[in-house]
Amino acid sequence: MSQDIFNKFEALFREMESGQHPNVEKFVHEALLILNSLREKMVQGTDEERAKALELAQRMQKMLEQRAEKAMHETGMNAQQLEEFLSKRSNFTDEQWNSFQKARNEMVDYQKETLNQTMSEVSRATQRSKESGKEGGGAKPPSQGPKKRPRLQA
Repeated sequence: MSQDIFNKFEALFREMESGQHPNVEKFVHEALLILNSLREKMVQGTDEERAKALELAQRMQKMLEQRAEKAMHETGMNAQQLEEFLSKRSNFTDEQWNSFQKARNEMVDYQKETLNQTMSEVSRATQRSKESGKEGGGAKPPSQGPKKRPRLQA
């Protein structure tokens, strides 16, 4: 299953590079669907599935870094120059710019949603941990009140 996700992700990039997938908005949408399925495995899967998902995420990150390096090499731009180029509307047609902005907004929404879900999951896990600690009747932590210093004898 994990290899299928990676293959879909890689095929998506190959299509984009070959010009078979010129719609940036659709490309980002499909990429986010793939990433979401990976995230679900990391959150809801067994320990083995989580380990495989983490390994896959690392492979995908490496692939993205390699493709970014390739793009910078081909354009002769560094990361900052490329970012500046992509942020200027004058470098694109209206259609390209609108598609790019929609894709960017979808990525931002995905990041917010993922962050909110992660925070919610962490909160639930923390609450469960606190509740199991109360039920377990474990040792209470030592008092953190002010410490009394012994008086010196003169």
